[in-house]
Amino acid sequence: MTFMTSLTGLMRLFRPRTAAEGGLADGRPHPLLTVVAALIAVANLVDTGNLLMNGWFSLDDPRYALMGVCSLAGTACLVVATPFIGRTPYRAAHVVCGIWLVMCCVPASLLTSSWTLMLNVLLAIVVTAHGNVLAGQIAFDLCVLTPLVTGSIADVVHPDYLMVVLCAFIMVCLNAVMAVIVAASALRRRERDQWERDQRLRRDQVVHQLHDDVANRLSYVLLRLQRDERDDRGGRDGGRPDRDQEMVQDVRGALDSTRRAVHVLSGNEGADAAGAGVGDPADPSGESGGSVCDETSWDALRALVTAESARLERIGFTGTVVMPQSVPTGLGRADLTMAASFLKECFANIAKHADPERGYALGVSGRAEGIVVSLADTPKRAGAHGVDRDRPAEGASTGRGLAYYRDFAERRGGSLTIEEDAGNWSMTALLPC
Repeated sequence: MTFMTSLTGLMRLFRPRTAAEGGLADGRPHPLLTVVAALIAVANLVDTGNLLMNGWFSLDDPRYALMGVCSLAGTACLVVATPFIGRTPYRAAHVVCGIWLVMCCVPASLLTSSWTLMLNVLLAIVVTAHGNVLAGQIAFDLCVLTPLVTGSIADVVHPDYLMVVLCAFIMVCLNAVMAVIVAASALRRRERDQWERDQRLRRDQVVHQLHDDVANRLSYVLLRLQRDERDDRGGRDGGRPDRDQEMVQDVRGALDSTRRAVHVLSGNEGADAAGAGVGDPADPSGESGGSVCDETSWDALRALVTAESARLERIGFTGTVVMPQSVPTGLGRADLTMAASFLKECFANIAKHADPERGYALGVSGRAEGIVVSLADTPKRAGAHGVDRDRPAEGASTGRGLAYYRDFAERRGGSLTIEEDAGNWSMTALLPC
């Protein structure tokens, strides 16, 4: 099993780049490669025919006859395989290198063949290196050193000392250059992958925060409108202009968050500052239409809790909120953006599902592991707060839902637990920062 795992890893190491990664696509003709491969194949045929006409080998001597047959067979294989580089570049290049190495094992067949065969293997090495620099380096070393070694063993090639030293020096230099290219390519690929991951993470964060902000604001507006409708039927309409103004601000804030998210998702990062006059970007409460992805501090988290609890109070909810004034140890520079989004979701769920007459209790604290949020209330109906509830009741969406935050917390070593007993609902969450 260990051997198979190592072999699989080694094969991945030499895997050529795909078309999506900037490599050559298999199964589709490549005009330039096709033309070059065809010209090389024609040169092979022309030069081999010229050798035959000039008495390349004689059938009278069995030794030379066998040598000529091997040379012709190898040349024919290369002439047939080389043009396929234009259609299946990497596979055909590997086949060409393999034929060359087989011919190296019969030194006379390679060293007495047409010199144009070197063009075939050179093209194959270039194509192989284009797909994977490391594989190209190995192919180059094998295709150069193998005929030298086998020719020396068979006493066909007699390199002198200076030639061997020069060849070794050239190979070492080329290998060093290839190693630098491979290292630079790997580093560039890692940086590109990291950049793509950061971009995906940023887009996901923006999309989720946009959804939360808009959904929760509009849900709050709907609840205010329902409360106003009940007040109108009961003959109580005091403070109606103030309530209307507040709802207008919520709708404007939702639109502002949408514009900011669109700017970020379209790549116009600098456009985030365009709406700075609308509100404070660092304000996570959303009262001023803040940015949908700015870092949140403990003080800003307290401001959010205060603003959201005041919202609930204005629509008839009473509750108890417990949150330390000072910054807990270990959270001085922590990014609490996810905690702010989670608290918004909690307040939205209270407004949507809790019984206003029974109130609620919310506790927010911090420790080294992250933010601890405890919430208890009495739902208007059983299961309203459920963590796996996917379909909102009465057509009002309140953001991503607790299931999203439970998955987020568990992926990072936190937790989110819910208990519901005798009509009372409670939740305890640990959100790592």
